Amino acid sequence: MKKREFLIITLGIAMSLGIEWGSEKKESHASEENRPQFFTLAMHQQKGEEKPVSDLVFSPFIRQGKLIYEKNCAYCHALDGTGQNAIGQFILPHPRNFTDPVETRGLTEARMVTSIREGREGTAMPAWEGILSEEEIRQVIAYIRKAFMKQ
Repeated sequence: MKKREFLIITLGIAMSLGIEWGSEKKESHASEENRPQFFTLAMHQQKGEEKPVSDLVFSPFIRQGKLIYEKNCAYCHALDGTGQNAIGQFILPHPRNFTDPVETRGLTEARMVTSIREGREGTAMPAWEGILSEEEIRQVIAYIRKAFMKQ
């Protein structure tokens, strides 16, 4: 199965279970008590009940990157950048943990641009070229580096 197909199927399953990914709060069709615990935890995280970086002050450029990250990247990398959410914890290899200095050692801005633009061979990381503009890619990288990598 190709990585894009895997990602689409995984996201489809998550959405069919009523997981809320965006900032809008909608009524869920599936009750929380019928969901596995990891989906319930992810829903609470995605609904804003746990946003570890929300108290940081960001420039408008980085705030835009935060919105892009939450809309596109948090599916796999989690809102807190650890990659340990309802989807990320089951993807192999696991999405990069942006909060781990060992995993981010040597992760330059140029390497991040290439990874986002072209995807990562042998992983579930899709290519975002044609979906995100160059400026949006730079914004999301600025957010990741400031919020999770503390740079």
